[in-house]
Amino acid sequence: MSQCLHRGIESAPYFGAGLQHRGKGLGRDLHLRNEVQLLQHDVLLPPVRLDTIECCDQSRAHGVVVRKRARRLIHMYLLRVDVLPGAIGVTTKAQQEKFVQPRGTIRNIGVKNGKELGNEPSPFHMQFIVIRAAGYGFALLAAGFVFAGSGIGAAEAASLPNLIQNPSMTDAGVGGLPAGWFRGGYGDNDATYTYPVSGKSGPGAKVEITRYASGDAKVYFAEVPVTAGNYYEFRDFYQSNVPNFVTVQYRFADGTLRYMDIGMPEAAGKWEKFETVFRVPSGVVSMTIFHLIKEPGFIVTDEYSLAELKKQPIFEEGFVSLNFDDGWLSQYEEAAPILAAAGLKATFYITTERLGQTNFMTADQVLGLYQSGHEIGAHTRTHPHLPLLTKDQMREEIVGSKRALQGLGVADVMTFSYPFGEWDTTSLRIVKNEFKGARGSGGIFNEKIQNIYVLNSFSLRSDTAVETIKQWIDQADRDKTWLILVFHRIDESDSSGFDTSSVALQEIVDYLVDNQVPVKTNAEGIALIKKN
Repeated sequence: MSQCLHRGIESAPYFGAGLQHRGKGLGRDLHLRNEVQLLQHDVLLPPVRLDTIECCDQSRAHGVVVRKRARRLIHMYLLRVDVLPGAIGVTTKAQQEKFVQPRGTIRNIGVKNGKELGNEPSPFHMQFIVIRAAGYGFALLAAGFVFAGSGIGAAEAASLPNLIQNPSMTDAGVGGLPAGWFRGGYGDNDATYTYPVSGKSGPGAKVEITRYASGDAKVYFAEVPVTAGNYYEFRDFYQSNVPNFVTVQYRFADGTLRYMDIGMPEAAGKWEKFETVFRVPSGVVSMTIFHLIKEPGFIVTDEYSLAELKKQPIFEEGFVSLNFDDGWLSQYEEAAPILAAAGLKATFYITTERLGQTNFMTADQVLGLYQSGHEIGAHTRTHPHLPLLTKDQMREEIVGSKRALQGLGVADVMTFSYPFGEWDTTSLRIVKNEFKGARGSGGIFNEKIQNIYVLNSFSLRSDTAVETIKQWIDQADRDKTWLILVFHRIDESDSSGFDTSSVALQEIVDYLVDNQVPVKTNAEGIALIKKN
């Protein structure tokens, strides 16, 4: 079942590939005081102490041992949290245990898209890596927040002029800094700042940490005014011998500062370009961006650019996709007739070696769905944790499932779904070579600038209220975004925690039809993202 959000553990402990660079995903390690800060409806909530967190077993977390090396265990946990405005729901308990490796991420993503939603509940998802010594209890290693835009990459749309003054640092200022630039940092570390040094095309600025216990070090440009709710493109060039972080400092109208990571590039021995597109949260009036380090090492940066997108990327209308994972027989017997009666088409992701097994579809049934106009996508051969496999094993699982479906007579296997939502740079590269797009997890809506190989989706649980799903549908329709709903078994038994009853599915389908919300396959949604 594709209910988990785990990503990118091939290079553990680095976790969660970004679009431009493999790295630690989008979680921000706050270091100080073990606080979590959540983003809700484009508003950053006050930091929350981790010592208020409850045991994960009481939160329906799903933990699996994903790798065992010597006496170390690396655990991954998925946590689903319902958060109401101004309140933090159930999370996990961070026990004080010996940290084997002080790195990890936590990921909170909630409903956004530039709209204030009042008292409507928001589904949040957390994911993090836990590393422990054998015999020890688990410990949360790092905490932070995520800008609700995971998977958004650099847009192809033209941008307006660069907002940064002296972006290439060609004009020298005072105090050994470029004009209009500042040095910064916090915590217990020894950092040096050097300007000018040899940059990509002229002078650059170097930051080096020689001793580190906590905090970070950076140089940054003067704050620039921005428009809340709009999209901006940021890019720069860097060299670094350690993983590094790209963090936005937002200033709100009342002077409050908030920080948000928008990228975590890897070390680079030669000049590399970092670029991304992000949306400015509501209430922000100005911002600057740090390209920083937080461990012993150095980083040199040059050729900065920050520009508002000339054409704000949005769909012409909001729409919904209905996905059915794994190839359960109940999807054919219960879901397909409901869809047919409503005239809706869905995307079915098939785990090919399960075909013909008890409670799974047969090859003829899958072919029948395809011939009825539904999209059939690949979901690997055996539903493994892809990042734990070798490259050859990944290829066999990914490409093998596509070839198996083609062998059944499914001529167009256009999209892929990552088992458990897990992917890393190796599996991503294989998928890009074989498919037009792919679906991950993420628990947020897809926008026009979404990375088509890491589509976000909402994986439905047995206890996901239909009224909540209706709210998601309304939001996608209102905000002109793409909502992907993922179903597993269509079954009243609730034996797995991820079953959806046929009654609930019928109510969801009726709501879509009655409200005239467009329903498209994943391949159709990807085509709309590509459409200029």
